[in-house]
Amino acid sequence: MNSYVAYLRTSTKKQLLGIAAQKDKIKDFISQREGSVLLDTFVEQESGLNNNRKQLQAAIQYAKENNARLLIATMDRLTRKASFFLQLQEDHVKFTICDMPEADETTIAILAVMAQREVKLIKQRTRNGLGQIKKKLKQDGKYRTKQSNRLITKLGNTTNLAQAAALAVQAKKKAAANFAKEILPKIQEIRDVGKVDTYRGIAAALNARGIVTRSNGKWYASSVRNLEMYK
Repeated sequence: MNSYVAYLRTSTKKQLLGIAAQKDKIKDFISQREGSVLLDTFVEQESGLNNNRKQLQAAIQYAKENNARLLIATMDRLTRKASFFLQLQEDHVKFTICDMPEADETTIAILAVMAQREVKLIKQRTRNGLGQIKKKLKQDGKYRTKQSNRLITKLGNTTNLAQAAALAVQAKKKAAANFAKEILPKIQEIRDVGKVDTYRGIAAALNARGIVTRSNGKWYASSVRNLEMYK
């Protein structure tokens, strides 16, 4: 029997992934796994940047006392800090993310570090891009975007880079999920018809079919494994 303790969090009352949605994810996760039981659920409204959350600490303690795993709907509901995932791993806290059920604590910590780095890179690219636009506006009084060919004559609020970066990350995650939705059926076909069940074999089959990754590159075992986290 696999025992779980659910932790649900929102930062505000109008959170995109509200408590009800998180409960649904938790319920689906438990119901789809025979022998799994949900021991208790801890809920709180608190910023993900705060690592000293009362209900989170209570959930961790309860899980440890009952030899259970902490269960969270999505990675950002637990924390938005990569360092916190690393700390949980160091403290031997066992946890599972519903959106990435096959990923262990080490994998999740690595993904969190990569996501945090991506946010920093997006902020820097945003600053650089705004700097170029400002320079062009000062020189010519206008700027035309390269991709959409949109004409810009003035800039609005350019100070909230964190919000801009967060929106960019959300867009990137959505694009990745949409791509996974398109490719996963093809991977399943390779498993069923081709009788291929290794990541390396699936990658070779995708490459042989001329199917490219989201970045128009070749498939490798690691890229197939990462894609299947969206199941």
